[in-house]
Amino acid sequence: MNLLEYQAGTVTILGKDNKDTSIFREISYLKDNNILYPYLTGYDHLKYISDIQKLEHGRIDEELYIQGVTILLSSHSLSEIDFITTDILFLSEGKVMYEDIEAYKKMEYSLSFHNEQRQQDFVSALENSLWQDHYRGDLDTIKVNVSESEINDFIGFMASNKLEIANLTSRRRGAEERYREIFHL
Repeated sequence: MNLLEYQAGTVTILGKDNKDTSIFREISYLKDNNILYPYLTGYDHLKYISDIQKLEHGRIDEELYIQGVTILLSSHSLSEIDFITTDILFLSEGKVMYEDIEAYKKMEYSLSFHNEQRQQDFVSALENSLWQDHYRGDLDTIKVNVSESEINDFIGFMASNKLEIANLTSRRRGAEERYREIFHL
């Protein structure tokens, strides 16, 4: 890595000598663009480290939760953030902007209709249902945001109300799109 050797002094981490390997029970460092394990997610790296530390995989989540551990991951690869995090912080002009990334992992379905009456029927059914907060629309298209766990219920809702659509397209929203929205890009 071409690091310079120190000439004098001591390095301590959490009050322990930097050569004391027990410090890695409390902190870890994972270099960006890790060339050794590029196929592993952050969580997979945790499992790998737990193997080294002789911890059971099933206890990782439990231990992190019980101990109130927060893992801070800094990345410019927002598409990866979607897969390995549940919460995200954006920094904007020195202010922290918290985002619940799970809210942006929903699929966005764009629905178009055979005619205006069918669209009005669809909107009326949505407005009087549990799905009223899941949609937005304009004159041409209705957009519905539904998680993967909700899609079967949503399709059942459409079928039970005999709602017909002409076309359906889908796309996944994520951290990158939210970043563009926040920073007006």
